[in-house]
Amino acid sequence: MLDLVLEFIHHLAVFGIVGTLAAEFVMLAPGVGGVRLQRLAGFARVIWGDAGWDFYVLNWVFWTKIVLFVIVGLLSVPPTIAIARWRRDAKADPSFAIPADGVARLRRFFIAEFAVLAAIPIVAAIMARGIGL
Repeated sequence: MLDLVLEFIHHLAVFGIVGTLAAEFVMLAPGVGGVRLQRLAGFARVIWGDAGWDFYVLNWVFWTKIVLFVIVGLLSVPPTIAIARWRRDAKADPSFAIPADGVARLRRFFIAEFAVLAAIPIVAAIMARGIGL
């Protein structure tokens, strides 16, 4: 059951990203301006949210939060590549086992991801209190 839930969450995330990219692709055209150009930015809450564009775009705390999300994404790349490689290796050789040094290396990436993820709600709480404006 846990695997089913994780797969569901994974698919929602992937399709959400694909949907966003597809919408941006469709909206990107010569001569786009005004409201359509604002929608192309991809930050719906930033554009249409109650706080308004200025609250976010001029807030260094908001940009800190965005950078933290990007860092998490970048930190997830090496583990994703390694796991894909290990899966190929295991398919080719059923006796394959993940090497200890590989596990240790990836665990450092996961620990870094958890640390950065833990900082995001802290930064969000700081931003919610109007700090950074």
